[in-house]
Amino acid sequence: MKARLWDAPALAWVAARAFAAEHDREGVHRRAMIGYPMHLISVLVLVVQGQLWRWDHKALIGIGRPGWRSCLAGGIAAVICCAGFVALLLWLPVASMGQLKVVLVVMAVLLVFLLVAMIAAVGEMNVARSRDNGSAIKVWKKSLPGYSFYKVSYLAMYPQTWEGFTFAREAIEQVVPAGEGVYTEARSNKHRAIYARAGLHPLLTKSGKPTLAMGAVAD
Repeated sequence: MKARLWDAPALAWVAARAFAAEHDREGVHRRAMIGYPMHLISVLVLVVQGQLWRWDHKALIGIGRPGWRSCLAGGIAAVICCAGFVALLLWLPVASMGQLKVVLVVMAVLLVFLLVAMIAAVGEMNVARSRDNGSAIKVWKKSLPGYSFYKVSYLAMYPQTWEGFTFAREAIEQVVPAGEGVYTEARSNKHRAIYARAGLHPLLTKSGKPTLAMGAVAD
């Protein structure tokens, strides 16, 4: 089932716990709380783009075709946010002191939320890994001339269940037409195992170096 905006908070919590559990079974709740703002923003972006599917509130997967269409919804959302900010600036001169205090508190909360999300995102970054993954995906795409490609940008479930893996595989089969390519970038070896159960296989760079990139041709 395709996720909606009202599903985002619960799905982001599923993703936050799933990501946190990959590192260590101890302290999952604490790490999930820290990572939640980052996951909420990521989930909201995918929902707005129409690229997020869910199984109840137990598992989620993002699938879409890279390109301008995938950025269009995000661009529209950015324009709406900018318009709202301009409207706020125009309203401030006529606002009462009590209203201004409320606005300042809300803005402070939003800034803290964004700062935590940014710190978590930076912590997830790995330039060398991303470079190798990108190289492997490029090599793989060249081996499939004439194919269209879909990207799985998010796959998370907590706890892991066979029903969740079945959901992920069925979502890929539903969204990606037979004979088209689908790829992703795993975050870790544990995460790669999850994608493997969803039907994807590891990709290598041109020199044969193993990576966390994965791909497959849809059945």
